[in-house]
Amino acid sequence: MKKLFVLLLGFICISNIQAQTKTDKASVTFGPEIKTEANIILDRIVSANPEQYLYIGNQLVNFSYKTNVMIANAGKDLRIRNILPLTFQGVGDIEELNFLDICDVKGNIYVFAIINDKKDKTMSLYKLTLDPEELVASTPQKLGVVNYDFTRATNVKKFELTLSPDSSKILIFYPAPYKKGMPERFGAMVFDENMNRIWANEFQLPYPDDYFKVNKFFVGNNGQIFMNCTKYKGNQNAFATQNPNNYQFILLATDPNGQEIKEIDIDIKDKYVSDMVAASLPNNDIVCIGYTSPKSLSNKIDGFFYAVIDYNTLELKKISQQLFEPRFIAEGFSDSKTKTVETQAAKGQELTLENFYFKDIVVKNDGSVIAFSEQINKNNDVDYIYHFDDIIIINYQPSGELNYIVKIPKRQHLNSGDKSLLSYIYSIVDNKIYVLFNDNINNLVTPNPIPPKVFTNMPQLATGNWGVALCTIDDNGHLSKELLFSYNEIDKFYFLPTKSKVMPDKNIALLLTKTPSVGYLRYKLGIVKFK
Repeated sequence: MKKLFVLLLGFICISNIQAQTKTDKASVTFGPEIKTEANIILDRIVSANPEQYLYIGNQLVNFSYKTNVMIANAGKDLRIRNILPLTFQGVGDIEELNFLDICDVKGNIYVFAIINDKKDKTMSLYKLTLDPEELVASTPQKLGVVNYDFTRATNVKKFELTLSPDSSKILIFYPAPYKKGMPERFGAMVFDENMNRIWANEFQLPYPDDYFKVNKFFVGNNGQIFMNCTKYKGNQNAFATQNPNNYQFILLATDPNGQEIKEIDIDIKDKYVSDMVAASLPNNDIVCIGYTSPKSLSNKIDGFFYAVIDYNTLELKKISQQLFEPRFIAEGFSDSKTKTVETQAAKGQELTLENFYFKDIVVKNDGSVIAFSEQINKNNDVDYIYHFDDIIIINYQPSGELNYIVKIPKRQHLNSGDKSLLSYIYSIVDNKIYVLFNDNINNLVTPNPIPPKVFTNMPQLATGNWGVALCTIDDNGHLSKELLFSYNEIDKFYFLPTKSKVMPDKNIALLLTKTPSVGYLRYKLGIVKFK
């Protein structure tokens, strides 16, 4: 009897240790199940406020490969009101208006579309304003035209859109057509939040196309644009990409009026820039946060840097860089991998992480800067499994001093399926950062297991271990990870982080979906409120 009591007591203790730690830092309100017709898919939440939620999706046209763009809205009761095809008023003689993108700019819902005129060999960009109640777009307004009279339409890349950090500026970027071997050209148009054009220009770079590549582009709050680029001494052949002396990182920036472009030299001592993000500080200076690599174009990183560039002169004002500490490298590693890192550090060997890419940068009103990056294995053709792993958050004080750098251990490995299950969404509320992502529910215990268990759909029964993690980082960089809700709690609906939306009040509107054993996709809207 005594032995039985001891066994029962041990079982109770183990059960308590392994019980998931349910968060008290946020609450979730779920709407009713949403059913759509079999050929309609809701893709993502475009706009979200407590009174109305706007979705975009598509509808497969019967017996064809064509799709209609669908718009849906839901009210404050989280119930769908309407699901309608996207239609335009006053299209007139415009025959083919092809949807490009839709975005919420401070409450204005803008739809962007293109027309390819094969006769005139032009690609035209149009803007329409969507009425979120009636779900009807306004008369199209032409924003710009790209002429491709000396090349084929397939060589004209589509326009790309991005917003400034404060959403007051909209950049429309496009590689301008040019003849092969000639200097590369690109065009840019910058608009304010009401779609009034601030400036537009096309720039010719002093490099042939085979010797230059634009990796990322950004627009500042003052309408200035800057680009993360790679310049090659030789062309971009296989030898060039493996020769560290053959290429270098380049930062290009325009003046605020978009009249000229300048190359900015960021001096990273004995290192190369692996990846970088940039934004405007409150005084309009350009702030850059990036990773350094011991080798050019390597997926390995050994440290990070912070740089400030004068927005007027485009001269470097400040730069600081540092290597990762061995203990930071080893965070989330198994005991054996941690010992390997410690041994390498003791021998003075190179310590690196790999496959980290920046996803976002936030500048707060006080000038503090937060950069988000994620570990993504892009070589999915090897095992056909998507790997989205650790998150790194770097926080700098307004003075430019490092406040903290935090690694969130995460393992998301998906065998095909819906990539929308991967990655994360975040919200910054006062001095706290909240990060939500799909996780293996066995990670959401106290203490969190190290290394973390894998969130996966292999085998399919593994979905029973799915849950949504809520990570909280306070102003001192202290991290906690708890369970927000489990897959089984909400009738096996699953969470799509990159398809969800942060609301103006900093709460998060979640898009949830499930595939029932009988029938078609179902959807649900959830609202996360932070306490």
